[in-house]
Amino acid sequence: MPVTEVYRRELKYEMSRTAFRRLEERLSGIMERDGFCKDEGGYRVRTLYFDTPFETDYYATRDGLENRKKIRLRLYSTGDEYLKLERKAKSGLEQSKTGITVSRALASEIIKGNFSALLELGDSFASSLAMELMSGAYRPQLLVEYARTAYIAPTNHIRITYDSGIRFSRSCTDIFAENPLLIPLTNEAMGVLEIKYDRFLFSYIKEQLRGVDELPEAFGKYVMSCENA
Repeated sequence: MPVTEVYRRELKYEMSRTAFRRLEERLSGIMERDGFCKDEGGYRVRTLYFDTPFETDYYATRDGLENRKKIRLRLYSTGDEYLKLERKAKSGLEQSKTGITVSRALASEIIKGNFSALLELGDSFASSLAMELMSGAYRPQLLVEYARTAYIAPTNHIRITYDSGIRFSRSCTDIFAENPLLIPLTNEAMGVLEIKYDRFLFSYIKEQLRGVDELPEAFGKYVMSCENA
């Protein structure tokens, strides 16, 4: 499976649904709605995060260390035959995300802790990630699910998303579970706005985002979920 690499900037803010609806009215005139957003509620995203027994990656992010990372599996439907395995690293505002598509069977082995199965792919990223997972004694740590609405502009890979209905579980690490018991992370009136782009935002988009930088900054969903677990 091909490896994908992305280098970009990412900003996160706490935003009410009402405020996002007003923003969405402005964005819809200048950006395209993500093709996966088939209905008003957006599309579902479910992510399983991995961490060491000492929660090294959680504390590095929570404490604001300059260099930090997350390792995760992601799917969009419990029936998906392929999932995304990603390593997301951040240094200040700059971030990189490297990922590979893995089969459902391989994802199941990874969840069991059989990281050596990644070596069979014969891929340098998969092999490097396998060694990192094994040396750090990583394990499935937390499951997070939410609904995402997204707007995109191809130039500079600009992507503005709003995640709502965020729920999590510390006890369930079965990413394929049909009806896991998940705990609400935010109330129904709130969500997380994410602004992602390469190099810079165009002024016509910045204009529609006026006032957003005055909103409270948001931690990533993994950290917020760990804080509330």
